[in-house]
Amino acid sequence: SFLGHAQGAAGILELIVTVLGMENALLPCTMGFTTPRPRCPRDPVAGDAPRPGAFAHALSLSSAFGGANAAILVSREPGPAVARSPKRVWVVGAALVGPGGVDLADAVRGRLPLRGRAAGLSIAHVVRGVDPRGVDRLTTMMAVAVQRALASAAIDLRARERDRVGLFVGQIRAATEAEREFRSSIDERGLARLSAPAFSRVVLNACAGAVTRMFDLRGPVTAMTSGASSGTCVVALAADYLSQHHDVDTIIAVGASEAAEGATEDAEGACALGLTTRGEPRPWAELTGWALGLERREVGSRALGSERGWAEARTIEAADACSDRGGLGGALSCALAAESVRRGSAPLVVVMDDRASTKAAVAFAVPAPIEGNTPGTTASPTGDQRE
Repeated sequence: SFLGHAQGAAGILELIVTVLGMENALLPCTMGFTTPRPRCPRDPVAGDAPRPGAFAHALSLSSAFGGANAAILVSREPGPAVARSPKRVWVVGAALVGPGGVDLADAVRGRLPLRGRAAGLSIAHVVRGVDPRGVDRLTTMMAVAVQRALASAAIDLRARERDRVGLFVGQIRAATEAEREFRSSIDERGLARLSAPAFSRVVLNACAGAVTRMFDLRGPVTAMTSGASSGTCVVALAADYLSQHHDVDTIIAVGASEAAEGATEDAEGACALGLTTRGEPRPWAELTGWALGLERREVGSRALGSERGWAEARTIEAADACSDRGGLGGALSCALAAESVRRGSAPLVVVMDDRASTKAAVAFAVPAPIEGNTPGTTASPTGDQRE
């Protein structure tokens, strides 16, 4: 309430204030509070100054547009130590919605690098009950890619617990149509009376939230950006989340890019990979390592498990996949790596993405025999074995 809506920074700012209040025995106030609304906190701190009060535990809640909600519990007392072995993660399917109708099979046959705008997009045949007139182009590309990836992976959402299926998206900006609508709202109404629905659609996770509602996915959902390496980073983050959390077993990782208006050389589209820890009967490839960092060689070595891994792995450069500046190239490179392993072209492939300040690397290998995926002897994020 002190800073207005800080969008992506709002959650961390709230957490900082919470910790400062705990350290100084002060209860933060809510500026502008006058009268309580239905179901509001029982004892809100009104005014423009905090209230003295010591507390040992605090719950920081962030409820965002698009359904990206998060909660962090902060305490002066240490929580119970939970020792869990990381779970193995496999790629079980992938799909591409590319320029000019190019799909993953076309990309495998060498139609690279991709350029141009996506074509033949129709959400009406993908998700029943969705009015295509209310769906922007970027969301449409993501939804079509997710539907095709689910089909490729033979994931039947009707037979799964939907709260164990999530969506992670890598992109660099909100949908162009949403940004245009937002700017028009400011021009026509002014900042004080801009359209709230238009504002809600320019937050980064708006498209991801729309897609989760279309498919009724109830697991973790997030959207992130690291510039041109967003697609590779989101695959790494999805794999890491799956390996460490036991409340979810499938995440669809999507990298998407929308070409700027008038751009003819940029590639636009969406590529989705189905990642799971369920131990499906015929996985395409196993993710044996992933890493993010600032130095290319160090990031690749961590993903491969050692410096020696470079000599054994085939390297796919994300920059070679397409001319996009967002999430498409990295996610497509990961899909091509998994497909290369599945076809037997290479037993170990590492995707390197050094097109942004955050470098990313993801290693894919021929799946080891699957004997269940429970804590015990499991592959760690660096590719070694842990007992």
